[in-house]
Amino acid sequence: MQYIAPRFILRYILLTVLFMLIFYYIKPLYLVNGGPCTGPIDVHPSESYGHFFDAAYVIKAKNACYILPRFYYTYFIVDLIFPLLYTALFASAVKTLEHPGVQKTLFFFLLIGMGFDYLENFSFAIFLQLRSNSLAGFVAACSTFKTVFYVMNSLVCMVLILRYFATRIFGKRQTNSRHLRR
Repeated sequence: MQYIAPRFILRYILLTVLFMLIFYYIKPLYLVNGGPCTGPIDVHPSESYGHFFDAAYVIKAKNACYILPRFYYTYFIVDLIFPLLYTALFASAVKTLEHPGVQKTLFFFLLIGMGFDYLENFSFAIFLQLRSNSLAGFVAACSTFKTVFYVMNSLVCMVLILRYFATRIFGKRQTNSRHLRR
C-alpha cells in the first residue's frame, strides 16, 4: 500500500493517459476493420442510447467485431493491468481526504468497480470462446455495473484531485477563528 499516496497522483495520471493511448493504438489489432463495433463492449454513456444491460449488443460484438487470437494477446492483457492502474490513481486521490470513514466508504466503491471490471474482462474472454450465447446477459450486466462505478468513481476522484492540486498550488485556506465564533 506504499504506492497508494497523494504524491503518486501525477504519475498515475500520466500512466493512465499512456494506457488510453495504448488502447487507442491497439484497436486495429483486435477489432474487425469496418465491423459494427468501434471499440470494446464497454457501455459508452456519451452515446444517446448506450448499451446498458444490452445482451444483444454483446452477442453482436462476439460474432462480428473481434479478431479472437489477437484480442487475447493485445487488448485483454492491457485491460488486465488497467484496472489496477486506475484504482491506484483513484485510491491515491481518496487518500487526500482526512476522514477515515469517508475514505473506507470510497475505497469500498473503488474495489467494487475494479471487481466488476475484472468480472467483465474474464466473463467476456470466456464468452468469446463459447458456442452458445448463455453468458451474454451476465457479460452485459458486468459491463454496465463496471461502467457505472467507473464513471461515479472518476467524477469523485476528479474533484478530489482538483482539490488536492488547488490546495498544493494556492495553499490551505486559513479561517479566522474569531470570525467564526461571532
